[in-house]
Amino acid sequence: MFKRIIDILANELGRSPEAITPNTDLKSDLGINSLDLMNIILVFEESFGICISDDDVKRLDTVADLVSYVETLAPVGGAH
Repeated sequence: MFKRIIDILANELGRSPEAITPNTDLKSDLGINSLDLMNIILVFEESFGICISDDDVKRLDTVADLVSYVETLAPVGGAH
């Protein structure tokens, strides 16, 4: 799950996957603004077959937060 999330973030942001760690801050380290975040959330929702509420998005600060959150919602193996 972590690798898939990293790959999605790297692809969407044009970054190297190696530069993204669990402690990477989505906003300050990756420079994600609110529009970027909404686009990324849509990709995660489609990729994993989940729905992420706007209130929950506000609490996702780091890559680790995002991974933990997606893992709690995604069916085993995630959607494809």
